[in-house]
Amino acid sequence: MEEYINRSVNVNIEAYMDSLRNVIFIVLVVTVAMQNLWASPYANQLVVKAHPLPFCFSALGMLVADQEVKVTSRISGYLKSIEITEGQRVKKGQLLAVIDEANVNGTILAFKAKVNQASSALKDAVLDKNKFSTLFNSGSVSENQYRKVLLAHDLAVEQLAASQANLEVANSQLAYTHILSPIDGSVTELYQHAGDLASPGGVIARIETIQRLELKAEIPERYISKIAPGDNVTLTIDAMQGSPVIESLISRITPSSAGGTHTFQVFITPLDPINALPGMFGRARFFIGVENKIVIPKNVIAEHHGLQGIFIAKEGGDTFRWLRLGDVRGDGIEVLAGLRENEVISLASKQDTDLFNNLETTHSNAVKGGRCL
Repeated sequence: MEEYINRSVNVNIEAYMDSLRNVIFIVLVVTVAMQNLWASPYANQLVVKAHPLPFCFSALGMLVADQEVKVTSRISGYLKSIEITEGQRVKKGQLLAVIDEANVNGTILAFKAKVNQASSALKDAVLDKNKFSTLFNSGSVSENQYRKVLLAHDLAVEQLAASQANLEVANSQLAYTHILSPIDGSVTELYQHAGDLASPGGVIARIETIQRLELKAEIPERYISKIAPGDNVTLTIDAMQGSPVIESLISRITPSSAGGTHTFQVFITPLDPINALPGMFGRARFFIGVENKIVIPKNVIAEHHGLQGIFIAKEGGDTFRWLRLGDVRGDGIEVLAGLRENEVISLASKQDTDLFNNLETTHSNAVKGGRCL
């Protein structure tokens, strides 16, 4: 009986070992198959290195004209006509509006009458002065009488001068009835129309220059000490076809923050004129500093099952590594997770290796020039 039991146990152990060998064989086959499935066809390898990169801050902004004029009236009167429409381009000196001259003409006539009166009064005072001068010299009138005649003469001279000055002012107001454009630009808004009553200081229209546009953006106070007028900035305007990168400079920074927002207004001027209009939205990228990051060329990224990654070189075969990607930096893209410094990646060709080298040069030049990619 004991011999029978031992033989049965041996048989069961051998059967278990055979099954275990089969399982291990299957696992090995599957492993090899998976390695072949994930195997990279690439032969070129490159050691990953982190490099200094420009650290940039992006801010939304709006295009505004670098010069804006609110056209106002200098006199009171009803608007006889408006010679412009919203959106119309105007030249400096072009007629914008006409104010009814009736009130001004009435004022001119009134002051002309006062000038005539003052002139007549002065002639009479001159005659009295000459007459009393002769009488005073002959002792026929007292000094007090003569002094009063001289005083009346001087007063008539001053009254004539005042009347003439008022007449000149009234004549100059006649020119104010024709309102002219002070600059070249476009009419962005009309505030009054024909028949409205214009008043001194009342805004009739707004004109903006479009030859030179600026982007007005707001920067958090934590970054304001990192930038200064004259710094390089890159712009993109959403409405412009292709959203090209526009090289620009910071033209000015407001010296105080906006109330309650802890932000500062910054104005950015493109280096070259752009084909855009005031009111369009854009994005500005400000160079803040330098940070070490891993960046790879965009076209060396492979896609597997809808996920993006790269092949990592390892003993026994390359393996596919999924990556978490960040901001696009020029021709490269930042790797946030999935790739560490000194890891070896497999590339399709020497051309891809050259892309890495070119990317490193581009970032190095950007850091030296204080530019954003």
